[in-house]
Amino acid sequence: MTNTCSGCTAVWTAPTAAHCAADECHRTFAAVSLFDKHRSAEGEHGTCLEPARVGLEVRNGMWPGPEMPQEQKVDLYGHRNTQRAAQPPPPIPCVSTPCATRASVRVSATAASVPATSSPSLSKPP
Repeated sequence: MTNTCSGCTAVWTAPTAAHCAADECHRTFAAVSLFDKHRSAEGEHGTCLEPARVGLEVRNGMWPGPEMPQEQKVDLYGHRNTQRAAQPPPPIPCVSTPCATRASVRVSATAASVPATSSPSLSKPP
């Protein structure tokens, strides 16, 4: 779902994002908690703080939280090579119709070469 702000040109699709529509702000945050972090109780309706003042850095047009330290990545992913966790998973074995057809042909050929009397499970029903 694409979200927009009527007061600026911001567009975002992240379901957890929060956009500040205050007159002088119009920044998009990666989470509501980060939006809350940039707000101050000063003034009649509160004010916006500069995100950098509260430890946020802009990345990809959005204000995410600070990057996770290496030690936390190791604890979370369970290994030192955190890049390995970001790699795509290995390919899934073929389960499409052509592969399934070839497999059934192999099974049929194998079943045909085994005498029906040697295995009751391969014998034909009456």
